[in-house]
Amino acid sequence: MRDGRRDSAEAPPSSGAPRRPAAERGFLSVGTKLGVAVVLVVTVASAVVFFRVSQRERDSLVESKRVAADMVADLFAASLGAPLDFGDKEAVEAELGHLVQNKDVSFVSVWQAGQDTPFAERVAGGPRPQGSTERAPERTRVHPTFVEVARNVAGGEGRPVGTTVIHFSLDRENAAYEVNRQRILWLCLLLALGTMTVLLLVSRVSVVGPIDALLSAVRRVERGQRGAEVRVFANDEIGRLARAFESMRTAIFDREERLAEANANLRELFDHMRQAIVVFDEQGTVTGTQSRQAAVIFGEGAASQQHARDLLYPGVGDWDPERRAFEEWLTLAFEVTPEGWDELLSLAPREVRLSGGAGERVLSLDFQPVVRDGAIHRVMLLATDVTEQFRLEREVHEQGERHARQLATLRRLVSGGGQLFVAFLGSARQRLERAKSLLAPGPTPLARLDDAFQTIHTLKGEAASFEMTEITGLLEGVESRLSSLREQARDAPSRQAELDGDLGSALDGVEKLLNESEELFIAASPSGRAALEQVTVRRSDLDALSAIAQKQGGELELISERLRACSVGEHVGPLIERAPAWAEAIGKRARLELEGRETRIPEALGRVLPGVVTHLVKNAIAHGIERPEQRRAGDKLEVGTVGIIATVASDRPRIEVWDDGRGVEKNPVLAQAVAKGDKLSVETANDGSFRVDGANTSDDALSGRGMGLAAVVRELEAVGYHLLVEAREPCGTRFILAPGNSQPPGARA
Repeated sequence: MRDGRRDSAEAPPSSGAPRRPAAERGFLSVGTKLGVAVVLVVTVASAVVFFRVSQRERDSLVESKRVAADMVADLFAASLGAPLDFGDKEAVEAELGHLVQNKDVSFVSVWQAGQDTPFAERVAGGPRPQGSTERAPERTRVHPTFVEVARNVAGGEGRPVGTTVIHFSLDRENAAYEVNRQRILWLCLLLALGTMTVLLLVSRVSVVGPIDALLSAVRRVERGQRGAEVRVFANDEIGRLARAFESMRTAIFDREERLAEANANLRELFDHMRQAIVVFDEQGTVTGTQSRQAAVIFGEGAASQQHARDLLYPGVGDWDPERRAFEEWLTLAFEVTPEGWDELLSLAPREVRLSGGAGERVLSLDFQPVVRDGAIHRVMLLATDVTEQFRLEREVHEQGERHARQLATLRRLVSGGGQLFVAFLGSARQRLERAKSLLAPGPTPLARLDDAFQTIHTLKGEAASFEMTEITGLLEGVESRLSSLREQARDAPSRQAELDGDLGSALDGVEKLLNESEELFIAASPSGRAALEQVTVRRSDLDALSAIAQKQGGELELISERLRACSVGEHVGPLIERAPAWAEAIGKRARLELEGRETRIPEALGRVLPGVVTHLVKNAIAHGIERPEQRRAGDKLEVGTVGIIATVASDRPRIEVWDDGRGVEKNPVLAQAVAKGDKLSVETANDGSFRVDGANTSDDALSGRGMGLAAVVRELEAVGYHLLVEAREPCGTRFILAPGNSQPPGARA
């Protein structure tokens, strides 16, 4: 029945003259029809509007002039009443003179009652006008070039004494009319063009565009997408669309509905997967449904009807070993049985890298067989973009290598005592300054280039000995540039080369890296910035110098004591890394801060300081810092802080060890010390601080297994120091290592 309808639509009628097929008649698009109609209608409408508006504009100008002329004529006639009644010609002439000062007045005449000749008249700026100048009854008449106004002049008691005739020029109005007429013409043209444009756009958007879109939809239906029947017989775009659609209906209904639904479900599944999924046949040609990610990775439409090797190895020649290996594998993929697929899969490529405008893309590959009738019919490629993961892994690896190089450099510095590196920093800066002075921009002789090259080469070798790869790389670039400049200078008649500022910028970069290395060395050194001023001497020489200084005394003895002194950081710096591990061992979290690491301490205090501070830090962690859950309950950070502060008071160092834990209770300290039989004395200050001569409140390994503060106090007393404690629950505890003559503020016995 469907074919019958189509045949009846195309067959000529059974009676009457045969109807010529629509395809044989001339084609005239809907857009053309609408365009012609719009042009005709708008042209006629614009012409009518132009003439009507132009005439209305002239009438408006003339009417305004006529009203003004009537007013002027009435006033002038009133002013002539008395002069004309008494026959005062001079007064009449004066009034005429005043009137013609108006630029619009071209002619004026005054007549006395009963006279055939004008009593007075005046022509403004030209010859006397011809016609219409005789005495006339009271009226207003419009002529092409002027407006004629005639008014009776009344004397005393309203008696008529004469007549006046005034001509008002229309030159300005005619000129304005011409200008406005031109303006109206352009406005009408613009309006016409605008109207035509809008109408054509509307017709394009509302009629022609949808028709073209529908034609495109019909072509998609012919390619296999489902559509609907359209029956149109007009001999225009719609008629074309109808005939095209009718020619495709057979292809639409030849599609199996279940296959279309399966394809839709499969595409929906693929589009929601984050993998590029394509299927290729035995020839390696990509066919069938593809995932949305495939268009992202391989390009929009790039995977369609292409060979699989061109997707995975684009722009690679036939000689490439990876491409050839994939082609061989692809041949075997359709020869192997489904049972042997796993063994063959181990030979497939697992990763490829694609180069594009957005940079290199790394893909992880997987291949799955599509089995039909017991044989491999298709192979499905699943490509996952792992570019970001690969980039992160590479950055982590590079960062690890960089960190390892820095650690190796620090170990070298520590093993050498640091003096070698400090000496290198000094010599490197001197060589840099010399190189900068030799490589100033401008003409440079060959001898200076050779000198600069030798300086840079020496500096590069010294940097390489400390494994400073970044500095070495920059200096290698400077060497390469200098080599080129030296060749230019050798070939030049003047034996010179022209330098720019690039070399200076590179040397500035080297100087910046040197400064960063120095800061890294200072941060890693226990003595801080003081490490830059240290030198290595033999202890026997230092002992001999001390013996001589003690005999002579005075300033030499003070200098000897300073030489034997060490910084606080050298003695307690390693505790910064050990404290977190101590806290972790007992289920706590803590960190150690060191302030004043460059403070110098005498040799005697230096011998006992590591053990004393180590015990105090462990003591603070053991029963000063709370457990994480307790700190959270007290609105504290989970990680507790233990600090060491080194200062100088009265030319003697003062060491403080503090924590932000719960604080130490004085009474338990006293009670437990007495129970253990320790000799203990406590001096309590007004502000709550107390001086301890020996105590302990814990019996664990971390805090000293009961030996307590007694050992600490004994060690300090041996070098002339005592221990002060400031405890304020729950704000933490502060242990102060003060010289022997120090007392707590406001102390009492």
